[in-house]
Amino acid sequence: MTEEEIFITMRQLEFASEAAREEDRDNILARIALVESEIERRYPGQVLAPYREWMRRGIVR
Repeated sequence: MTEEEIFITMRQLEFASEAAREEDRDNILARIALVESEIERRYPGQVLAPYREWMRRGIVR
């Protein structure tokens, strides 16, 4: 996945978690954790800073 695809996936999962029913939340939160791990792997020590910067720049789709 490209950086853009990872960040878009994270944003979609955030929206999904807000709209999800209780029984679906655990699955969505697990997927968020996987994407967070991938971001951390690509940007060691920056946690979610690259994602937050991407959102700040307004590239959210």
